Amino acid sequence: MKSPQSLTAPSGARPATLATALSAAVREHPGAAVVFPGPFGTVALGGRELHERALRVAAGLRALSVAPGGVVAVHLPAGAENAVAQAAVLLSGAVLLPVDPATGTGELRRLLRRFAVAALITPAPVAHHILGARALPDGLPELQQVIAVTSIWSASWVPSDAVDWAVLEAFRPLREPVPARPDDVCLLVGPRGVRHTHRAVLAALDALRGLRYGRPVAGAHLDLLPPGRPASVYALLRALVHGVPTVVPERQDPATLMELIGRHGVTTAAGDSAALAALLDGADRAGTRIRSLREFLAYTTVLPTALVERAERSGVAAFRSYGLPEHPTIASGSWADPLAKRCGTVGRPVRDTEIRIVDREGAELPEGQRGEIQSRGPGRFAGYGDRTRDTTALTADGWLRTGGVGHLDGEGFLVV
Repeated sequence: MKSPQSLTAPSGARPATLATALSAAVREHPGAAVVFPGPFGTVALGGRELHERALRVAAGLRALSVAPGGVVAVHLPAGAENAVAQAAVLLSGAVLLPVDPATGTGELRRLLRRFAVAALITPAPVAHHILGARALPDGLPELQQVIAVTSIWSASWVPSDAVDWAVLEAFRPLREPVPARPDDVCLLVGPRGVRHTHRAVLAALDALRGLRYGRPVAGAHLDLLPPGRPASVYALLRALVHGVPTVVPERQDPATLMELIGRHGVTTAAGDSAALAALLDGADRAGTRIRSLREFLAYTTVLPTALVERAERSGVAAFRSYGLPEHPTIASGSWADPLAKRCGTVGRPVRDTEIRIVDREGAELPEGQRGEIQSRGPGRFAGYGDRTRDTTALTADGWLRTGGVGHLDGEGFLVV
């Protein structure tokens, strides 16, 4: 009889908290730049400069009485301020709640209330709406500060009872990050309030580093993930913690993407299937291959075989990853996988992660049989904001019930 379908990837060492990892990265990769091309020009921040700006904003958050463990929502479009704000929240000891910038003010108010958000960092026009809601009888009693970002809008947009982002950037930098413990919660994800600790986030970042299977890192990474989504947060942290030169464009039309790949020597990219199609369309219109790009990691449920094969003809190895907000990267493909595996599977378990396939009664199934996918590993979440939901998501022995259906093939690849 074939062995049960469980598989574990190898392990590795990692730092204790995100704050210590971010500080160590500045010493190891001071010049690694994150580049933000936008309609009003390009902003490039080296690792040391971004870290210093984040320490200034972190000092401002502390001066505004945002306590360690307090929740700070960052509701900004892709750009330098978004990156600085997210790093600052983590360095201040607060809990980061990234919010998709496309989220409307009604849903934003519900998120702020649900998670008792202490401070909101948002564009100035949104600040007006939120401050108006706070004044209502059933407003936002936990919301202490609204910080208005005015990089695009005039400073006159800043409401009198909001804090101008520029004021936070003028603070003297914190001498050192606010101390935290590895098992402190540092990240809240999505409407269900998925809670992640420093230890879990660092494990997930370590898994992303391990996806290269020893391939030398050269060139820049192109981040085409929507801001505010979990994958985008991890992509930014990967750039900061691992010192990966990264380009985060605001516009993603084919012509712009082709120009950025050529200008920055991009070798890897991540996004959804639409982003991959845009890259290939740009190459077709230019009548050329996609210059330096060699890998595309697709964060998508479905990656059509025809699109993977089209990328292959352009010299790009496209592959998928599989994960949930509760366990961001459970399995992933690799540039080194055969084309058939990249088309038909989501790859193998990432570092330190276990996968098993079970039937409706929870019994582990033999290789090749379809059942529920369950995962376990250090990158798994610490629970929900509503802790009563934890028991339905986790088994008694700590496996996450993903709700996904699939099987492991004879070589350990996960088919979803």
